[in-house]
Amino acid sequence: MSAASFEYILENAFGPEDAVTKKIKQKNLYENFIAAEDKHRQRTSQDFDENLAFAFERLRLGIGVALIQVFVRLSENPESKQVTDLLLKALEAKSIEEIDKIMHDGVAAFDNLYTDVFVNKDREAILELFEKNLEAENKAQLNGVLREGLAMIDDIDWDHLSE
Repeated sequence: MSAASFEYILENAFGPEDAVTKKIKQKNLYENFIAAEDKHRQRTSQDFDENLAFAFERLRLGIGVALIQVFVRLSENPESKQVTDLLLKALEAKSIEEIDKIMHDGVAAFDNLYTDVFVNKDREAILELFEKNLEAENKAQLNGVLREGLAMIDDIDWDHLSE
């Protein structure tokens, strides 16, 4: 996958001209992860790399916020947007510990996602993919989530939602 794939998901989730899309794109999450991964490979030590882990978490958050925004667009529950807001707040964190704290403090927002979720197969599939995103442990798994997300977004009947 590529930065373009990530940007495609963002643009479909929020809209290509949306301020959130532009703000997330400016963070260069995919590019920063690739750069951190390259830098990690060049190191002589293979110890824990805080920069690589942080770049991975931020990319995972970026993918997650796009998936949840798609879910919000499909949802009839306006409280679901709280999760998008929480993930956007976590994207502003300066460390993994800060991300963890933000997510821990806002965990109750996730309860709203599961209201009436099983009434709509697209919403259910997006939540399953979001859960895969949370469980991803490496680049290949994140790329798999991106690949599935791209396929899902292309299959959603967005016009049907505006009727």
